[in-house]
Amino acid sequence: MNSNTEGFSLGNEIVFIIEDSADGGLKASAIGADVSVEAENFDQLKHNVRKAVADNFEGMEFSKIVLGYILQ
Repeated sequence: MNSNTEGFSLGNEIVFIIEDSADGGLKASAIGADVSVEAENFDQLKHNVRKAVADNFEGMEFSKIVLGYILQ
């Protein structure tokens, strides 16, 4: 487990909140962990989230990765 997720405990799912980023793309941030990604479109964001989960939660398996979009 990486230092930005030390002591982090989840059930079977991880939740990311998606917001529009200042540069016109999208930003997703994990709830309860210091993990965030950016992308130009939603498909790229999904790919980046999966990669970030694999990289930052090594050895952990999640039944679900939930993406919630905040409308502003």
